[in-house]
Amino acid sequence: MTAKEKKELAEKFHPDFSLSDYGEIAFGVNKGIKVPKNLADLLSGKSLTYENKLYELCPDHFVDTLIIGGGGAGCAAALEAI
Repeated sequence: MTAKEKKELAEKFHPDFSLSDYGEIAFGVNKGIKVPKNLADLLSGKSLTYENKLYELCPDHFVDTLIIGGGGAGCAAALEAI
């Protein structure tokens, strides 16, 4: 494939080129920057407080130790926690 054909194929199918999957940050120093829609929705989400009342936040699980990540540090922490 030529470089032009590769570019056309990427623009047609690759998610980074799909404008419908991107949203803009609505406020702050990065206002107007296009980011993936999920990130834009997360950053623009409603506050957990409304008129000084917290919405009900109920955790799904209770654990003694929570390890996030499965790299070397996460595995070492899991072994140490046993």
